[in-house]
Amino acid sequence: MSKNWHNFISQYTINDLQAADSEALKQQRILTDLDNYGLIEASGDDAATFLQNQLSNDTQLVTEDNTQLNSYCTPKGRMLTVFRLFQMGDKYYLRMPKSLLEPVMKRLQMYILRSKVALRNTNEELRSIGVAGPGISDLLRSVVEVIPEKTDTACRRDPHYIIRIPGTERFEIITTLESGKTLWTQLQDELQISGQDGWPLLDIVGGIPTVYPETVEHFVPQMANLHLVNGVSFKKGCYPGQEVVARMQYRGTLKRRMHLISLATDTPPIPGSQVVSVKDGKTHDAGEIVDARQINNHTSLGLAVLQINSLDQPLHIGDHTGPPLKLLELPYDFD
Repeated sequence: MSKNWHNFISQYTINDLQAADSEALKQQRILTDLDNYGLIEASGDDAATFLQNQLSNDTQLVTEDNTQLNSYCTPKGRMLTVFRLFQMGDKYYLRMPKSLLEPVMKRLQMYILRSKVALRNTNEELRSIGVAGPGISDLLRSVVEVIPEKTDTACRRDPHYIIRIPGTERFEIITTLESGKTLWTQLQDELQISGQDGWPLLDIVGGIPTVYPETVEHFVPQMANLHLVNGVSFKKGCYPGQEVVARMQYRGTLKRRMHLISLATDTPPIPGSQVVSVKDGKTHDAGEIVDARQINNHTSLGLAVLQINSLDQPLHIGDHTGPPLKLLELPYDFD
């Protein structure tokens, strides 16, 4: 975070979200600083072709008006990151957790070779702000006049670039430092200023996966339901891991799926934490946590990739004495 922005944000009281359950969480009207996410900028004559050859989704569908979820995989089809891809002018941006920015950029640079592509970190130049909740559309429209109307679409209202994110009236605004300050000031009186767990929590209840350093190379896209949130194309050409991803889709070999869960705990498990099933008095590996966050003093919500054949058994974090998992409904159906 730039010192200038940090000094600005520190003026405001920031609170953790508190909600009784996932439905109550969706009713919160929040404003949050998205500094825990970062942007990789891809520019150059060959940027579009380069990204198309590296990523799981069809990047040819990305325009200034249309964004997409996407992933970058190993040749074995395991995800190195999940991110949102969007375009501003002739440049593309990959938005992901800041903790993965440098390793992902370093790996992508290995494959540029002679292509006319430049990658760089833009964290010191651009700010990202998130707003969400009932009535946010009207509030945001009153400030910036024009907003995107459909999920995953975007619009540019200089100096702001506004993306409509899946969820209850949820928007991400990418803007400059000074414009970000102005926008924040215009919105803050009407909204609850949320800490950095707020945005990941909305991803969790929306069934949108995130890869963190603890889960790099743990999941094939379908295990994390990425194909159910329009993050994978099965019609595009080759990319790293494409054969594995396609084989899993067309041969029906998927044995694990991501589920929305709640846990009675005041300490949410970290990404990668083991989930076990209990059968006949014995514990068995049943999956792992994708992400989990606290919503009140005694409850956490999370996403977990779980063995399909273990769902009818008691599930716990770590071992049979760990917090039990309760399965909740995702906002989309399994295919």
